[in-house]
Amino acid sequence: MRELPVTAYKRTVLTLNGRRINAAQIKHHWVGNISIQQKVGRNVLTIGYADSFITKLGDFMAEILWLAIAVLLILAKLPDWQRIRVKATQV
Repeated sequence: MRELPVTAYKRTVLTLNGRRINAAQIKHHWVGNISIQQKVGRNVLTIGYADSFITKLGDFMAEILWLAIAVLLILAKLPDWQRIRVKATQV
């Protein structure tokens, strides 16, 4: 086992030499770093993070909101926007 300067959280995805590592293969140290059993030679560890559904939903809603704000700001700068808004409220 080799100690690595990596912190693994609940949703951290670790891939060693193209194979995904499960929680049972990871030993956590009191400092926060981890140890993983490795083969002799060159090893490549890829670190990723799997977002939860709530995080993805929040990101999507934020993007839609920013898009709506941008559209409203663009429409507010158009010269006919004031007349369109007045006509809509008078109907």
